[in-house]
Amino acid sequence: MLVTHNGARWLPTALAGVLGQDRPVQRIVPVDTGSEDDSPRLLAETFGEPAVLHLARRTGFGAAVDAAVRATPALRQDQLPWQLSGHYDPDTGDWTPQPGYGYPQAAPAAGPGTDPAAGPEGAGHAEPDDHLAQLAAIGRTADRDAPRSVSLDPGAGPVEWLWLLHDDCSPEPDALRRLLRVAETGTAAHAGVADPNAGRTAVVGPKLRGWYDARQLLEVGSSIAPSGRRWTGLERREQDQGQHDGVRRVLAVSSAGMLVRRDVWESLGGFDRALPLMRDDADFGWRANAAGHRVLVAPDAIVRHAEAAARERRKIHAAHGGPHQVDKAGAAFTLLANTRAAALPWTLLRLVLGTLLRTLGYLVAKVPRQALDEVLGLASVLLRPYRVLAARRRRGRVRRIPHQKLRGLFPKPGATLTFAVEQLIGDLGRRGTESTSNSARHSAVETGPTSDDADFLDEGERFARLKRLSRRPGILLLVGLLLFSLLAFRNLLSGTLQGGALLPAPGGAGQLWSTFTAFWHPVGTGAAGAAPPWIAVPAALGSVLLGNASLAVTLMMVLAVPLAGFSAYLAARPLVTDRWVRIWLGAGYALAPAVTGGLAGGRLGMTVLAVLLPPLARSAVSAVGWTALGYRGRGEATATVDTPARHTGSWRSAWLAGLLLAVVTAFTPAVWPLALLLLAGTTVWLTLADRGDIASTDATLRGPRRALPLRVLALLAVPLVLDAPWSLKLLAHPARFLAQAGAADPAPRQHDLLGPLLSPGGAGAPAGWIYAGVLLAALAALLRADRLRAALACWTAAAVAAVLGLWAQHANVAGGPAWSGATVLVCTAALLAAAAIGAQDARTLVSGSAFGWRQPAALLTAALAALGPVAALGWWAWQGVDGGSSPLAARQAAQVPPFVAAESATTDQPRTLMLRATQGAGAESIDFTVVRGSGITLGDADVLAAQGANRSLTEAVRDLAAGTGGDQPQELADFAVRYIVARPPVDPALARTLDTTPGLTRLSQEGGTLLWRNDRVAARLTLRQAGDPAATKVLPAGRIGVDTRVPSGTGDRTVRLADRADGHWRATLDGKALTPAASSTDWAQTWKVPDSGGRLRVDYATPLGHRLWLGAQGLLVLVALVLALPGRNPELSDDTAAAEAEAAAAAAAAASGPPTGRRARRLAAQGATTSDAPAVPSPTPSPEAEYGTFSEDPYGYYQQPHPQPQEQEQPPAPYGDYATYPDYTPHPQPEPPGDGS
Repeated sequence: MLVTHNGARWLPTALAGVLGQDRPVQRIVPVDTGSEDDSPRLLAETFGEPAVLHLARRTGFGAAVDAAVRATPALRQDQLPWQLSGHYDPDTGDWTPQPGYGYPQAAPAAGPGTDPAAGPEGAGHAEPDDHLAQLAAIGRTADRDAPRSVSLDPGAGPVEWLWLLHDDCSPEPDALRRLLRVAETGTAAHAGVADPNAGRTAVVGPKLRGWYDARQLLEVGSSIAPSGRRWTGLERREQDQGQHDGVRRVLAVSSAGMLVRRDVWESLGGFDRALPLMRDDADFGWRANAAGHRVLVAPDAIVRHAEAAARERRKIHAAHGGPHQVDKAGAAFTLLANTRAAALPWTLLRLVLGTLLRTLGYLVAKVPRQALDEVLGLASVLLRPYRVLAARRRRGRVRRIPHQKLRGLFPKPGATLTFAVEQLIGDLGRRGTESTSNSARHSAVETGPTSDDADFLDEGERFARLKRLSRRPGILLLVGLLLFSLLAFRNLLSGTLQGGALLPAPGGAGQLWSTFTAFWHPVGTGAAGAAPPWIAVPAALGSVLLGNASLAVTLMMVLAVPLAGFSAYLAARPLVTDRWVRIWLGAGYALAPAVTGGLAGGRLGMTVLAVLLPPLARSAVSAVGWTALGYRGRGEATATVDTPARHTGSWRSAWLAGLLLAVVTAFTPAVWPLALLLLAGTTVWLTLADRGDIASTDATLRGPRRALPLRVLALLAVPLVLDAPWSLKLLAHPARFLAQAGAADPAPRQHDLLGPLLSPGGAGAPAGWIYAGVLLAALAALLRADRLRAALACWTAAAVAAVLGLWAQHANVAGGPAWSGATVLVCTAALLAAAAIGAQDARTLVSGSAFGWRQPAALLTAALAALGPVAALGWWAWQGVDGGSSPLAARQAAQVPPFVAAESATTDQPRTLMLRATQGAGAESIDFTVVRGSGITLGDADVLAAQGANRSLTEAVRDLAAGTGGDQPQELADFAVRYIVARPPVDPALARTLDTTPGLTRLSQEGGTLLWRNDRVAARLTLRQAGDPAATKVLPAGRIGVDTRVPSGTGDRTVRLADRADGHWRATLDGKALTPAASSTDWAQTWKVPDSGGRLRVDYATPLGHRLWLGAQGLLVLVALVLALPGRNPELSDDTAAAEAEAAAAAAAAASGPPTGRRARRLAAQGATTSDAPAVPSPTPSPEAEYGTFSEDPYGYYQQPHPQPQEQEQPPAPYGDYATYPDYTPHPQPEPPGDGS
């Protein structure tokens, strides 16, 4: 049964394969389903117009086969075209004479190659050369009662077999013979012993290989996973090496080349009409197994399949939607129609959840079409439950085998997930070794070397890979910087990094996530509000590292320099093609004073900015358009400034730049106003400069150019949206743009002339003059007329960043000037980019001119520019990150003595006041922080800074340091402060003041740290009575919530919580809400309690808006990520592209010239001097009979008088609704006898 539908592209090869079988078929029934190409003509020329069955265009494959079966009644003995004097031997392809059976002599079929007067001996079988003519003669007969394909059992008469074929599949010459062998014996030819259950075999399928890659395995039997996935057990593009050979029982075989008994086909009703195209074979195989029949795969029988519909090589007309939607609908229908009733609810739930997950995955992969197909495919089945119910009733009537006995035919639980993970790992491993050309998939498989040669070649291949790796400057840059970074951090690799702006990481990543998601933060005196968004980055990295937040912070610091250099090396590729210039650029950028100074100061934000700034700049330029730099495209500079480029930007780059800017802004907010100034100015300049050019020339540029303001607006809006509501506070308080992630660490005033351009100053930052050669090289780039626009753009960015840096150095943030590391790094990166642009091809330009002042000046500039990164590297490695005045250190995370930290964890929840003198003994020189537990950790300082200082606490600490004589210990006790710690350097005057303060007792002095205890009652939760301070009682409390009992009493009593008052606190006594006590002076949260007492519960109710925004924020990040990801590249889908790829590979190989390796040159020389090539040993002959291959054309198919030229496929015509297609009365199906076997 050969079914065609717009398959003229593959049909000639398919016809040659069918007609060239060494075990010829008895009857071919060609069926065409409304083809609009040359398929009907090809069929008519081959078989005759009367033999072709024409059906409607929307007829499915199963319906076409069913129509062909109805058009050919069952075969009778007297209709055989040759004498049955024995039985057919599938091993030899001959009939063995056995006259004892007494079969009647059938009249031979007249036709070419048959002699009517030859008698019984001449009618035994036709000569091979006459098979084509005989089959064509049979096909041209108008009598539909002509014989069908048969397999003979001498004891039971003929058994008809239907061989189902697509127009895009081509069987090998021995495919049918090997299929029949398995069908009759249940084993392959080499098995020797027939299977006693061979009589139950009803369906046999071949091994499917690729149409264009003849060695690629497509299917060797199939099954279906509980998720609906088609399970073949094959890896992607797995090559056939005989690893899956062996006859075995399977759930289903492909309809392309399926051999099925006619009586089984009719008893099961053929393919289900609800499955017009895909998964019909899986459903049929499942039903056949459930009815007691055997479904086998015969790997010796090979059929090549183009998978034209599945790979979208032709349009589908038999069903609605694309191939993915049709396949999804078929998978859902097959599962719901065949699954046992007890497992049906779980199967339905898994289908729905799996579809949602796959839809989300397709959206992330930027293939919305397949995401939509997933939903529509499942919906088309679920919205028609009557079809599923009717199908289950039909299957229940023929089921003979319980589902438990068929479990071995399905994939094991978890097999699909394991296979997906292994495939992903394999793809990542092969990504670096596979050629960019797809032609490698079409290469021939050659005979391998012997074991000794293989070992030698394997060692040589490993050496070659090492050699190739060593010749990659980018990898060398990454490894080299990593080694120097480990050397610089040699004293900081053990312990918890802290100091400067870096606070110690908490005990686990879960605490960081809790800080990020919480609205109430138990730090200091309490803080309400959303946490800074940057906390999610170390939290996510710590989660990847099994919850180790301290290791995450250490890795961020240690890997900052190598990753920054490698990032700059990759990002500069569109600007600079010279790899060694990019090496200098990457090294200079990674070792810039702003980067190394930021590491020495413990500024975590600078590590993130250093790594992400290069891809952010590249994406921003791509979003605006390479026109801004005078480039036609990536790495293609214009010849002159007067020829503008045509690369006008992309939306994907805008989304990517916006996403990167959101991350960078969360750590270093100063980058956002800098990006605003640069992008706004560039947009205005490009719009004004190109307005006349666009209006008068290419109209296709109007859309992209007019969309430029929208792209820039989206780029700048993404950070504000993703970082909200934290980002909105920046807009309300612009001075906060100058702050960075971490604790406040004001920088000293800059006195370096090159500071705003090259060095931000501060602890651990080298002077700016070390990069003076970079500044000189950037100035020299302005002399390149061919790259003037790019150099001017870089200088503009550097100037804007320098101006913003000057403003930052003269603005006060947290009691001192802001550290301008972010703006200085942008300025340094712009100057490095300008110098690299000027250095591109500079050697050629200088050497091509007459000797003069240019050569010495260029040499001096290059030497000074190269000296900067080398000097910075030596200084950084010798001094170390913690050298000099760097505050960074690796020590224990606890900031208070251990017994103080242990006491802070009790139900009293006492706190500690941390003091540090900065400038002298004055009150303004005291920095203080109230800490809980062992001290403040990563992110707490940002939360406290956003909340603002507590005025009452500030006044109490000022009075304590000044020694005014008041009861400051009681004031501190109201803040639950029980201990006071003075960290070095401790001012002696401050120590004497605290020693003489009544109510304070000095406890210890260790390592320059002094400790005092407050003798007043200090606890988080207290029960107080008005007018009687001595009646104050301490109540147990937790870190946030409270669950305790309040004793009964009389008088005006209140419960006081030493946390900042907030409207979201909720307190109940025995289930009744308590009324907050109003106070104009007390900052703490207080409630009135009745005399009866009872069970007190206190909780903080997180606002619903905050919870909703967290969910929306995660969704928005996912949407931005999807928009920023690149689209999936289409795979190779036809032989034309394959031929072009192979031709390109051959041309590249020819252009590469003679071999350059020593071994290759030696082998080439040996081949040139040897007259004869070494003999290749021939393979061991198979014990089976050898048959002519397809290329020999044994039946003269290509010598027919009717040419079959390939013509261009016509466009598909529109078709109506499937429901309007008239149905036909199905062929009556008899009930299976007995147990279905």
